[in-house]
Amino acid sequence: MLCQIKFKSLRLGHYRALLSYENPDREKIIDAFTYWPNFVEYLVFRKENIYTYEKEYKMAKTAKRGNDVYSAKVRKRLNYLYNLPQIEFFNYKDRNRVQKTRAVFVTLTYRRDDPLDILWKEVGRDFNRWISGLRCRYKKIDVLRCWEAQSDGYPHIHCVLLFHEVKFDTFFHNNNGGLRKRRL
Repeated sequence: MLCQIKFKSLRLGHYRALLSYENPDREKIIDAFTYWPNFVEYLVFRKENIYTYEKEYKMAKTAKRGNDVYSAKVRKRLNYLYNLPQIEFFNYKDRNRVQKTRAVFVTLTYRRDDPLDILWKEVGRDFNRWISGLRCRYKKIDVLRCWEAQSDGYPHIHCVLLFHEVKFDTFFHNNNGGLRKRRL
């Protein structure tokens, strides 16, 4: 008989509970967050020969966000990006004419209305709804995204979107908090 244990809920239950309080202890959450990737865990694999009953064991360090194993897996997964041809979406040095681009960088943030634990549980579902809505409107879109915590612990999402069937006007930022006005 195969017995499965939900390690994820056993290991993370205590830390998830920290988020669910009305006023979560941010110091404990930060300590837990920095402790987690550095806490080394191993998986043990057993291979058994069905004829000779010989057993062979192997151990592997677990991949956890933030540790070296996870970073190596991400690098391997995204390594193909280094071999892609260089594409210029628009000439950022030419500020005299209106230019269009298919590539857009977006940051999505949350209002501070809901508790942290609810927002973190829903961030994946919320992003999926948002990108599905964009795809209904603009058709094919390639996405590279990540979510992370802001300084107050609330999630936000960064993503690069590559639209296949639509282009958008570009604008230039003047480095002092506003947009430079364009002459028409």
